[in-house]
Order: sequence, then C-alpha cells, then structure tokens
Amino acid sequence: MAEKSGTMKKTNFDLYLEEQLQDPAIAARLKHAGEAWDVALQITALREQAGLSQKDLAKLLKTSAGQTAYCPRCRVVTNLYESVTLRFITGPGGDEKIIESRAYHCEACLIFVRGDEG
Repeated sequence: MAEKSGTMKKTNFDLYLEEQLQDPAIAARLKHAGEAWDVALQITALREQAGLSQKDLAKLLKTSAGQTAYCPRCRVVTNLYESVTLRFITGPGGDEKIIESRAYHCEACLIFVRGDEG
C-alpha cells in the first residue's frame, strides 16, 4: 500500500534488514554474498554466450556439472568436495525413513558452498 509521499510502505522484512545491516559483520557478509552472486551471473552469461551447457563447461574443467560451483572465498569456479550424511528417522507409525544430506565444499579452501537433501 502506498503512503502519502508516493513511496511503498516498508515491510517487516525491510525493517528487520535495516536493523541487521547496522551490524558491520552482517553488512560485510551480505555485500560479499552479493558480489559472489554477481560473479555467478557473469559466469552463466559467458557460458551461454559461448554456447556451452553446464555439462560442456564441466567437461572443459575436467569435472561433472554437479561438482562445480563458484567459491566465494577463492573467487573462482572450483571443483567441490562432497560429503554425505545419512539420518535414520522413525515415523509415528513406526516406519523408517532414510534422509540423505549432501554438503559441498570448495576443494581448495574447504569452505561450505552449498548443500542439498534428498
């Protein structure tokens, strides 16, 4: 909903973000994350301009498409080290379920890059 000045009213998230950005450490982390996102978008654009699929790029890098990512610390596209964790969960009816979690870390500096659960 617009205010009288013609600007949009700030959401609770906007107010929360303003508060959090007062902390220099959080502000620096968000700035760094934004820079990493910019580089990732540039890599995607260059890959597409070159007519390469993710699989093609991974082949050029001598790795698999799912095993490469931009490392925000090293500031390069790098191979990823994968670790797998299995959790066994018993449901209310006694049925067991296995949840597999994968964490991917930069091969060079070992910083966490991404994770997924299946």
